[in-house]
Amino acid sequence: MNKKFLYGLVALTSASLCSCEDKDPKGFDDSSIDREFMTMFRVNCNTNRGDDDIYGCQTVAGPNNTFNSIYLAWYGVTGAAAYQIQMGDATCWAERWEEPEHVLLDTIVGPEVLNLTLDYLQYDYNYKFAIRTLSVKGQNPDGSFDLTSKYHSKWYGHGDQRHNTDYLGIPTNPRYEVPEVLQISDRTDNSFRVNFDFGFPSGSSETFEQFERDENGNFVAQILSVTPSSTNPDAQIDEQWKWYRLTPTDLANGYVDITGLSKNSSYVVDIINENVPHAVDRGYNMVAPRTTGDVGDPIFIECIYDNDTIPAAHEYKCARIDTIITNFNKSSELAEGTIFELEGGKNYYIETNTDVQKGFVLRTRPEDVKKGLRATVFLGGIHMNSANTDVQTCNWNFGKVASAGESSAPIMMGDIVFENIDFRSPLAKRFDVASNKTGSGNYFGNCNANSVPLTMNSLQLKNCSFQDISRGFTRVQGSTRKTIDKILIENCVMWNCGFYDNGGGGYNWIHGNEAANVRSNPFRNVIFRGNTFVDSPKGALVHDKDKANNWPSSVQWCFTIENNTFLNFNTRKNSNNLIKLRYVPGATEFHIHNNLFIQAKDADDNRAMHLALVDVRTINSDPLSEITIDVNGNYGCTWDAANQKDDGTPTTAKFSDTKNSFGRYTVENGFIPGVTSGSQLKVLCGSTPLLPTELMRAPNPPHHDPDPKMHQRESLDGLFYNHTEKVTNHEIYKLGIGDTRWRDASDMKSFWMLKSEE
Repeated sequence: MNKKFLYGLVALTSASLCSCEDKDPKGFDDSSIDREFMTMFRVNCNTNRGDDDIYGCQTVAGPNNTFNSIYLAWYGVTGAAAYQIQMGDATCWAERWEEPEHVLLDTIVGPEVLNLTLDYLQYDYNYKFAIRTLSVKGQNPDGSFDLTSKYHSKWYGHGDQRHNTDYLGIPTNPRYEVPEVLQISDRTDNSFRVNFDFGFPSGSSETFEQFERDENGNFVAQILSVTPSSTNPDAQIDEQWKWYRLTPTDLANGYVDITGLSKNSSYVVDIINENVPHAVDRGYNMVAPRTTGDVGDPIFIECIYDNDTIPAAHEYKCARIDTIITNFNKSSELAEGTIFELEGGKNYYIETNTDVQKGFVLRTRPEDVKKGLRATVFLGGIHMNSANTDVQTCNWNFGKVASAGESSAPIMMGDIVFENIDFRSPLAKRFDVASNKTGSGNYFGNCNANSVPLTMNSLQLKNCSFQDISRGFTRVQGSTRKTIDKILIENCVMWNCGFYDNGGGGYNWIHGNEAANVRSNPFRNVIFRGNTFVDSPKGALVHDKDKANNWPSSVQWCFTIENNTFLNFNTRKNSNNLIKLRYVPGATEFHIHNNLFIQAKDADDNRAMHLALVDVRTINSDPLSEITIDVNGNYGCTWDAANQKDDGTPTTAKFSDTKNSFGRYTVENGFIPGVTSGSQLKVLCGSTPLLPTELMRAPNPPHHDPDPKMHQRESLDGLFYNHTEKVTNHEIYKLGIGDTRWRDASDMKSFWMLKSEE
């Protein structure tokens, strides 16, 4: 949707379109002149009438009853000459209002106008709004306005996302269900085939009543549109494909071959019914195929920071790499799957949240790994932000936020792989016990709430370590459909993470889509294998925000959690379960084997010591036999002598519990015959129970409650096993329970090298 189209949507009284300067003139002293009062949009934070206030700003049904209209209302100011209203794209906050490409509407209405409705907006898009009062003292003799005048009020809405009273964002609703007419096949380095099927899908429960159908019951379209994605706007495309009228031969064939394209480039394909009056309702299911290309040799990124303008880069001796990934997203020369190699023993960093839009591998150079050298990547956390109010932390952003009017076609990505890297954010904050202030709001990976649909082959974290990630880890959010076919976290160590708030909350290690898009699925195949989690209180291992959805049959979950060591997994609260999935779709599978749970502390350490394992309540399937519960061979050891027994290490919500847990579905309870028995579900202690200090050199937290560093440690050396007779004869040792590197290695260098080539 372009600006000209938006301007045509608005019926204005005495309105004019104009550009503006968003900031107050420099050197301006508020107290020296008679400035207009600032108006505000009517929202809950200033009306206290709730989000359902019929007189407040909100998304409304609009002419088509599709809730892609927005109603704005504001307070009148006595003596005002006019009001200036701006609408920005989803990324428009703070300094972005100064960039014209982000401002979609800039208009002036008369003083008697106190509301405005915008119709036929882009679906599922979070628009930003700003308003100010214009003064008669800033009005020219011809009735126009000098928008640089000192007499106009300050802007309401030019704030940032962290100050809710300073900005206004209003999302439109997702589009109604759309038939999947388009499919892509036969991709090459300069072409692909667009297949289309206009037949009504057999067996569909949808009526698709918003779509025109011909006398044979088929959907109607005349135009095929193929354009370069905004990721690579300069990609080659023949003009004919940008607005191609389908011929009778095309319709009979059911496909069109699109040729003359650039290699390694993403394109947006839409098929359009010209009979529909409004652009946002004309299309069917957009797709975004990428042409192919050959993956070349690995690209080595040298650690060079001599010319970096950010002082912290010199302080931490680190080279910037986010710009490399951003350019890779756009490149037609570098294929998906390109391998980027870092120098072992050197530091690198990302300075901003970095979009990831096609598959790649980021790893330490193998020859350095063989020498025991690993690269470190700082996820920000090396300096304060520009306002000097908080630490500048950042993360990988999977996907992208579309600009208004830009295609919302799904991004299709291959494999995203991080290997043999130590990730840190050194200055990131944790919960401040003294001031009761939460920690830094950082993640490893995130999907922006306003991002376009996303399909990813896999996210793989292999032989990496993670520190200083406070609020979450990997978060999938937003109302658009997002699917990750596989998440593999293998041979990694998470330590000195979490403690975002007093309850050890924030977001979770893998946090599912909290907006109810029932087709989203980040849990299709989640594997945690051979990892160690050390005293990093951060919610649950997997959590879907407790949505009681009626999932389609295409959504199935599978979790494999095996050979991990959980040392004080999340001790702060008894509701921070390892698995927190209150409602699960049918055919869900749980495979939980050979994990080691350790609860360790000194006797004079007064910290809470909770260990909650499962919260599973409702299976959305009929019959219940569709669920698979494959749980066995898990062991534990605890500091608490009274609980050195089978099922003694977990303190609540045990695998074997018969309420809200797996024990409900055992043979003994008759729910799912043949699945498992209650005895298999128990966390075992072995024939001769071990204390944590007997098993490991020094597992107890070195800093006691209420020390601010109570969930931190300076070294992992204390986790290596004691090779005493009692330990080597124990089932934990002999059966290879947990992360076996603590058994088989003697120091951290050999620890990382054990699995570096798997």
